Amino acid sequence: MVSLQIYLLGNFQILFNHHKILSDLWQSRQLRTILKILIIQRGKPVPASQIIEKIWPDKDPEQSAQHLYVRISQIRKLLKNFGFQDCIQTVAGGYIFQCEPFLEENEEHSIWIDVVEFERMADQGREQLEKKEFNQSITRFKKALNLYRADFLIEDLYEDWSITERERLRDRHLMVLTEMAEAYAQTGRYRHAIDVSQKVLSVDPCRESTFVQLMLYYYHLGERSKSLDVFERCKTVLSEEMDVNPDTYTEELAQKIRAGDLGENNGNGKYPPSVYTGRLFEVPYSLSETPFIGRKLEYSWLVQQLQNPYPTIVWVKGESGVGKTRLLEEFIHQIDERKIKVVKIYARTIENSPYAIWIALLKKYSHALDSLSLPPETRTIIDALLTGDSKESSLFTNPAINSTNQQFQNTIETVFQLMLPHGSIIWIDDIHLADPASLSLLKILEKNFFILISSMSEEEHESPHFEDFLINQSKSITTLTLQRWQISQVASFIENLSGNAMPTLSESLFSITGGNPLFLINTLQHLFEEGILYVNPQGDWQQTQPILLQNVQTLKNLIPIRLNKNTKDEQRLLDVIAVAGGECDYEILQDVLEIQESRLIDLTDRLIQRGLLIEPRKIGEAELTFSHFIYKDVIYQSLPKPRLKRFHKRIGDAMVQGGRSSGQYAEILANHFASGGDYGKAARYSLAAGEYLRNLYAPQQAIPYYENAIQWFSEENNPDTIAQSRFGLAEALRLTGESTRAIESYQLALPLLKGEIKQAAIYQIFQLQVLKGNPLSTYQEIADKAEHSISEEGISWALPLLFWSHSFVFLLMGDYNKTRLYHAKGWRIARQLYASGNIPPTWVYNRALTLMMRAHNQWGNYQTSIHFSQKNLALLPSSTQDVNTRAVIDASLAESYYNLGDYKQATDYFHQSYKLANKAGDLRLQGEILIGLGWLTFEIGDFTETQTNAKKVLNLVERKPDILRHSQAKFLLAKTALIQNKLTSEYKALENILLIARFQGADPYTAQCLIILAEIYLNIGQPEQAEIFAREAKEIAERCGSKRVLCTSLRSLGQARLQQGDLQNGLLWIDKSVFLADQIQVPFEKGLSLRARAECQDDLKKSLQDAQQALKMFEKIGSEFEALQTHTLLTKLNLKNTGDQSIA
Repeated sequence: MVSLQIYLLGNFQILFNHHKILSDLWQSRQLRTILKILIIQRGKPVPASQIIEKIWPDKDPEQSAQHLYVRISQIRKLLKNFGFQDCIQTVAGGYIFQCEPFLEENEEHSIWIDVVEFERMADQGREQLEKKEFNQSITRFKKALNLYRADFLIEDLYEDWSITERERLRDRHLMVLTEMAEAYAQTGRYRHAIDVSQKVLSVDPCRESTFVQLMLYYYHLGERSKSLDVFERCKTVLSEEMDVNPDTYTEELAQKIRAGDLGENNGNGKYPPSVYTGRLFEVPYSLSETPFIGRKLEYSWLVQQLQNPYPTIVWVKGESGVGKTRLLEEFIHQIDERKIKVVKIYARTIENSPYAIWIALLKKYSHALDSLSLPPETRTIIDALLTGDSKESSLFTNPAINSTNQQFQNTIETVFQLMLPHGSIIWIDDIHLADPASLSLLKILEKNFFILISSMSEEEHESPHFEDFLINQSKSITTLTLQRWQISQVASFIENLSGNAMPTLSESLFSITGGNPLFLINTLQHLFEEGILYVNPQGDWQQTQPILLQNVQTLKNLIPIRLNKNTKDEQRLLDVIAVAGGECDYEILQDVLEIQESRLIDLTDRLIQRGLLIEPRKIGEAELTFSHFIYKDVIYQSLPKPRLKRFHKRIGDAMVQGGRSSGQYAEILANHFASGGDYGKAARYSLAAGEYLRNLYAPQQAIPYYENAIQWFSEENNPDTIAQSRFGLAEALRLTGESTRAIESYQLALPLLKGEIKQAAIYQIFQLQVLKGNPLSTYQEIADKAEHSISEEGISWALPLLFWSHSFVFLLMGDYNKTRLYHAKGWRIARQLYASGNIPPTWVYNRALTLMMRAHNQWGNYQTSIHFSQKNLALLPSSTQDVNTRAVIDASLAESYYNLGDYKQATDYFHQSYKLANKAGDLRLQGEILIGLGWLTFEIGDFTETQTNAKKVLNLVERKPDILRHSQAKFLLAKTALIQNKLTSEYKALENILLIARFQGADPYTAQCLIILAEIYLNIGQPEQAEIFAREAKEIAERCGSKRVLCTSLRSLGQARLQQGDLQNGLLWIDKSVFLADQIQVPFEKGLSLRARAECQDDLKKSLQDAQQALKMFEKIGSEFEALQTHTLLTKLNLKNTGDQSIA
């Protein structure tokens, strides 16, 4: 048999044999609307003109008629697949949905419509109520109410053709509730009657007849004071909402209730005595304050872990509701009494933003921060974290700054060490919801604090970053898996709550819940709410009927049953909290629900009493939250899309209106407005979220927000915000190492960008292209176009910045003249701007000075470089967060002192710079510093450390590709192998690097590579090839102005001529090398050149003088290996001198 099920209550749905329609035709909104209109007026002809007016009101009538014909054909085609094509019949001037032949089940087909069935059950219930068959009528009313899922065609709330029927069915629904309440009252079950009547008032709060019923029900229950409370509430509601007084009958009834005599006409004799005495349908208070039972072994284990002298991270896990939080709360309570500081953090964050749980903790204890002696830099970062107004950390504002993961980790670690005593306990609940950045801090904080984490079992959640954390920290995590209660523990729990042993009840509950504590407590609450359990006047628990919960197999099955008991207002309140993420403040709830504060408090009090909500009443936490996160999940998943959309939008608006619109709220707002369909606001807050996340060095999390912002801003055609979003996306992609996508995003943003931002994008495109292996000359074409467009905008600081970037590129290319030319061009415009009163931010000057200190180091003017470095340093305030610029300056100073032979000061600056670069998370700069340290340790003679530094650089390059740093690391390894006579295939790798350097046009690196190759070929006895390499290196060094490289190439050229027997030219080149090394004040190079000359001179006396001078130089600067080599040479020369004197 084929059955057709049509659902009109709630969302429109048609099922064939209880299965959804999968046809593409069903996706047509017009088709479904036409079918709805016909079904609503089933059995009656609907004129075609009426349908056309509702679907195509502004279209041409003839065209619309044709469209309608096509849609009707499609509906018939759809129904024909299941044999129901005859339901749609053509009549004069229109169509009819004919379902009468199918309403009663026949041999082949049947149609079932929920509205028809709802009214049939309601009619039968009323008929049985009139016959005084009360229990049967209650059964029929329950069936009718189960069919009323929601109001009629809720997705068409504002369509005029659905309003009349919706209002009719809504009234019928309220009447069913009213009649059901009366049926309960006639059987003496007044608590049930009261509960049902409250549901009527939640839908229609001004229904005076229902207030009258409630007054009577409470009176007959024996609660006269509550009956009069209902009357007072009735007066207040009618006055406030309708500006009227209660009816005379209601006033008289209240007077009789006060007197305690209703009289026969007002209910005496009309209603039977109450079936039960005691607190029926009320949840005992003991269920909201459950005892700690059945966890003694687990508690003792936790105490042992606290006493462990080698603390680990303690992870308590188990299924939802098994009692993890209850166990740890008891443990923490006992710890508090021992005066050990304890802080608890919830990892429940919708936005999942970086460091969310730690920022929440800082907010919670913000009052204590003022008493701490924090460094200015730390204070600034903390303020930015707490307000969410962290400053832009990218080239968008300051190309020198990169706020980073390490920076915030160091800050938070410092603050917690000052704020919390050593050995304090930090407990993070629901740790599987924590963001990756927050997890990364756990291992650091473990050194000083006892870390407790709790979460549901792995089977219940999908959290890849938490799983990665568990794998990475497996050796430092100790795990406790919490199991369900056994039957004995359930029995003990029930006895503790009720005051009596109740074995039958305990066995039933264990059978239903399997020993899950939260499931068990919810089941008990449900049983009390249903009146199956109640507390008698003596305070004992009594059972009124057998416990039958066949369809309740899990806690998630039970929760909807409990929620069905809520009034409409109570459910709306829970809906809003679920949409808000499971926790919310009263102010937001009041704004969204648009109800008075007193009414809101009444609603929350009832839900708190039922154990659905709690008020944490703790600083830094939301004012209301679900008693367990599982309620949020169940409620959110059950909400229809229109209601979800509405609540998300209204929560977002309420947050903005309440001042919660800064960076830290941007993610939440973006999600709310996107889910609420307000894509204009969603775009704005998505952009803000992207900026906020990137500033917290969470570029991976920032990317989807930027992408959303671009999509939604594109629909608004707003070029400025699109440009900012594309630039932000490019920056985030660059930070994650997605170079290709980053370049594409920069290029898409470029036509829309202006001024300094455009210049920044140009430089980043160039830098990424070079790191991928493109020629340095590619910058020329980009920069020329940019210069033209920037100039058209008028003179701004973007132009000098562009010229200084151009100058830096020429420095990398080794073009000495153009480097100086473009640097001067930049300063010329800068002076014009300054003279006109256009004062730039400090970082602009930093950029110009950084260029000069780097250039003079490359050119061999080390004292001049130090001068520019010190000027640059003076521009930085002592409290600056610009660790990147400070690291660059320190690295330059280190390079200058290294070249000048002051290894101690150079080492100090290198280490200081590396610490800052690591703090800034700048992998490229870290690599550059390690290269510098590698050359320094090489000259000292610590070759093991040299190799270590080179390998560190190669590891960094694997994380973030960088051809230049990769080449330098290979140079170090080749030089180390050469000096240790361990050459294998290094020179082959260098030849490949030489090809890349030539292709990129990086002449300084080309010259450096040529020199090392020349030294290798000298070592293996091929001076001719060595000379070729050395000569080319010399020519490039002269063109680049690189004096130290020139000095080295002159020495290699001389050694190549000497090996070929050309003593005169060989000495000539080496003499020039000695002179140049002395001129640029590089003692290491001078020592090597002096020793090279000492090895080849005919004049033994001069050789001895050169060797002695070289030895003194090496000893003075601490170059132990070269000092030893020179000492060996000096010994040989002395022996030769002694022998010559003996012969003489």
